[in-house]
Amino acid sequence: MQNKTTVKWYGNPNPKTNLNEIGNTSIILIKYPNCCPILAKAEYLNPTGSHKDRAILKIIQSLEKENKINPGKTTLVDYTSGNDGASLAFIGKEKGYKTISVMPENMTIERKDQIKQQGGELILTPRYEFLKGARLKAEQLVKENKNYYLINQSDNPLNVVAFKDLGIEFVDFLTKEQIEPKVFVGAIGTGASTSGICSILKDKYKSIFCVGFEPLEAATTFSQKYNISAGIKEHKLIGTGPGKVAVNTNVKLLDYIELIRSFDTNSLELTEGDKLLKELNLSCGRTSKAAIYLAKKCAEMLGENNGCILTVFYDAGWKYFSEDKK
Repeated sequence: MQNKTTVKWYGNPNPKTNLNEIGNTSIILIKYPNCCPILAKAEYLNPTGSHKDRAILKIIQSLEKENKINPGKTTLVDYTSGNDGASLAFIGKEKGYKTISVMPENMTIERKDQIKQQGGELILTPRYEFLKGARLKAEQLVKENKNYYLINQSDNPLNVVAFKDLGIEFVDFLTKEQIEPKVFVGAIGTGASTSGICSILKDKYKSIFCVGFEPLEAATTFSQKYNISAGIKEHKLIGTGPGKVAVNTNVKLLDYIELIRSFDTNSLELTEGDKLLKELNLSCGRTSKAAIYLAKKCAEMLGENNGCILTVFYDAGWKYFSEDKK
């Protein structure tokens, strides 16, 4: 009987650096005692340290094919909590675009600095306006400048397409290793990553159970699915709970929604998730902490020899150091 946690990497554990390396991220197999395995996609190894590299690259490439944007002429604009903005700045610079990211002022210093270090312009909006304020400002900029183009990550269907690719990568691996997935655990922000992945998984595995999670303090998807009124408060689960159910969120694909307490970084779920990642010698962000916390709970419920749990480690831990070390 297994009495200790084991970790096995399928792929390179080192961060990527180039535009052409985006996607096809490594898979980490985590096996806790008396639990079924957990398979996590290491999206934090993408060049800017998050899964958003996939979405921005897919969107820009598609817009270029349609001649809707042109390097050196078009300025790319988006509203962001940080990861999308960093991806936009990095990929935009590599492809010859000026970029503008509009972000609530209360995001971490690391997220702000990364956008500027990549050559992107950063505009901050009042924290009490949440992501809605950033979106309104971005839309205003595009309306006032004819050469500006709004990426519009929350509503752009290409965002979902990008994460269908990730779902296909999961399926290819599972088929090769002859593993049957039972549960997928994914974050709900723009909804694109979880919706894209779940659409592929449910098409291939009819009985898979898809669990989404979002902050208790901004439980808009939970509210819609279960017809329960929910308010919106500031929270620390950055990248989720944007204050509205985004167009890219397909609520019908979610079999269950778990709420994560995230009023501060010391909440139970984030604290326990942090411990689990440190035990695995992984430095990932807060959504990954929530993901491993929930994935382990599911693995414990299923027990040994009963398929596997799928999840995503979304972004890198260094994006939160200034707050998490307080």
